[in-house]
Amino acid sequence: MKNLLILSLTLATSLTCAAQSGNYANTQPYDRIGHGEDSLTVLQENTLYRTAYKEQNWAEAYKHWKIVLEKAPLFQSRIYTEGISILWQLYAQATDEAKKQEYFEMMMKVYDQRLQNLDDLNSFATKKTYTTRGNILTRKANDYYTYAPQTADKNEIAYKMFKQGIDDMGENEVHGYVLYNFITCSYSRYLENKEANREDFINDYLETNETCERLLELSKQYSFTDSIATEEDSIKAAELEKKAAKIVAQYQPTQIQCENLFNASGAANCADLDRIYANKVEANISDIEYLKKVLGVISNFDCDESELYNKIVKVVYPRSAKEDADKGTTAKKNTANKFVYYQEEFNNETSASRKAKIA
Repeated sequence: MKNLLILSLTLATSLTCAAQSGNYANTQPYDRIGHGEDSLTVLQENTLYRTAYKEQNWAEAYKHWKIVLEKAPLFQSRIYTEGISILWQLYAQATDEAKKQEYFEMMMKVYDQRLQNLDDLNSFATKKTYTTRGNILTRKANDYYTYAPQTADKNEIAYKMFKQGIDDMGENEVHGYVLYNFITCSYSRYLENKEANREDFINDYLETNETCERLLELSKQYSFTDSIATEEDSIKAAELEKKAAKIVAQYQPTQIQCENLFNASGAANCADLDRIYANKVEANISDIEYLKKVLGVISNFDCDESELYNKIVKVVYPRSAKEDADKGTTAKKNTANKFVYYQEEFNNETSASRKAKIA
């Protein structure tokens, strides 16, 4: 009898482990919790955690949720999203620093476990629950920056995590609150070492602003231009209007907040930009794409009268000896070169607001 019990428990354990690896397309939650005693425990604990969660009894929900996460990490995607929500609430309520640390460490564990299981989780995900590595990394970075205890390297760790997540997301939408916290993190890092981190902060702001502008431009495309002749047209128009409003509500305030922070920082004036980029331009004088990027930064801050700007323009848009002779003064030559640069920028730009600024 004893050997039979051991065999039964071993079989149940092996089946549970098998249910936690591999591809789970077209499976149901009950297919992903194994069999035997553990599966019964998961079902019971899930019911208790979900009931407590809906009642906002966070401590009770946390107690049962932990068991579900431990025994069935592929049960449902929401054990990760709701788990983070529970931990946010518990952290906010905690008065004991040891408890705060416990909840923070658990947050990081949840994000890491979700990343580890991401392929399996996505294999059975719906359109609503499917997610990306970059999305999880940016959220983890945001919570690390928000909840991690203050240490000498906190900003640097959070910054690298933000960057990795944002880079992984590519053209995907980074949440507005994540973008703002990323810029505040970059700003904090800049204040710690202005000379070493000034260029990063400037570039981070420019890229964040560009993301907001791109998404706000996208929202304008969600206008229903066809004639609204039927009820179906009316429903479609309302849906597009709602989608556009959601984008504007998220990214317009983010853009304004980031701009206010950057302008108040004093991180960039024309003299600073010349000093930041002078050596880099010299080292990359044959890299036309890099030089164009620097031109974009300098012109964005209305510093196109600077010596460095004029130097780059001459390299990027060289003129023949005859053209130089015909144009006469240096000022006229520079103006002609700048016109070529701005004309090219205008033609390549897709953002209406950026086009207006260039014009």
